Amino acid sequence: MKVATEEEAISAVSAIGGKDGLYVEPSSAVVWPALQQLRAEGAITTGMKVVAVMTGSGFRETMSVIDHLPSLRAPIDLAALEAALTEVAGDASN
Repeated sequence: MKVATEEEAISAVSAIGGKDGLYVEPSSAVVWPALQQLRAEGAITTGMKVVAVMTGSGFRETMSVIDHLPSLRAPIDLAALEAALTEVAGDASN
């Protein structure tokens, strides 16, 4: 059995959303740090097929996750907004 902290679960919500486009709740996202622990221990290796079951939608837990996310403040100006979004999400033009 693997254990993930609340911080790891919240971080996993962002990682899963950013990598795979899925918005899962933290109780489902705990699978991600558990998989990372198993890889670090060598229990999961390259070439293995692994299934991670994440059934809980993040929409149900948005308010519990939002407090852990950085806030984005930008003046009402298109160039400033684009710069702020690029800082948070990276350059989308590549």
